[in-house]
Amino acid sequence: MIVLDPGYDSFSVMRPSVSLLSWQLLWTLTVGLTPLSGQAFRPVAYVLNLTGTWQLDGREGEVKAGQALDAGSKLSVALRADDSSITIMRSDDLSRTRIVCDNSANNPCRNPIVISPISSEVPANRFKALTAVALSLLLDKPPAVASHFAATLSRGEYVIAEKEDVVMLNKENGVSLTDALPVLPPGRYTVNATKNDGNPALFSDKITHFADGSWQTLRIPTLGLYMVSLTDSDGERRADLLFWVLPSSEYRAAKDKFDAIKGYTSRWKGPNAQADEHLFLRAVLLAMSKPS
Repeated sequence: MIVLDPGYDSFSVMRPSVSLLSWQLLWTLTVGLTPLSGQAFRPVAYVLNLTGTWQLDGREGEVKAGQALDAGSKLSVALRADDSSITIMRSDDLSRTRIVCDNSANNPCRNPIVISPISSEVPANRFKALTAVALSLLLDKPPAVASHFAATLSRGEYVIAEKEDVVMLNKENGVSLTDALPVLPPGRYTVNATKNDGNPALFSDKITHFADGSWQTLRIPTLGLYMVSLTDSDGERRADLLFWVLPSSEYRAAKDKFDAIKGYTSRWKGPNAQADEHLFLRAVLLAMSKPS
């Protein structure tokens, strides 16, 4: 029996697996407290990604990505173990563990994977409610997440940079992108932005990335959550971004919370780690920007 905790490291048995791009088949998270054997069900972890067929506690029916896991839950491979994998994110410290099965004598999937309980209070516990809401939003396949995967699927000559961030709208109704944008060559770029508020408004602008690394101010008409894409002068798509644009009075608190979460996800390593991080951070921004 394998007990899964934040310190578990199975990277030595990893092999590349199917990408997270099969997201449309996934994410069946139920949010909230669900009765289980007369007790409250309190998730301590979530299935972030998986390949192959898995079962929970030996019950009929397949495990799905996004599924909430209680302490003591047992995950096992239902069919052939080879080429199966599972990625689990803890809700207590936002750690990510990926386990890849094989046919070796040391196959980590030979015995059930047991989800360990929360042993102590850790700083990331304050994000547990936000994490649950963020993962539940993925059920609706929001445009921001779909955009992330579309970009990944349509890579051409260039690697499309992806980033998620909280940015501030200044008094001139502009947003400084100098610190927010990924590193791109100097030049003239076309910006297409869609506001993700249920009543999308598309606008375009052209901005310059100067040789000193600074960017021309982007004119954002109103506050809100924006999906932003950048194309270069040759029409090549170079970046896909998700920005939550806030006034100065709200910016610092939101920025600090989001950066604190990124402090945890930036530690994720191994195959698919970056794709998982972008997906989760986009879901977090969607959850943070929802009206209370």
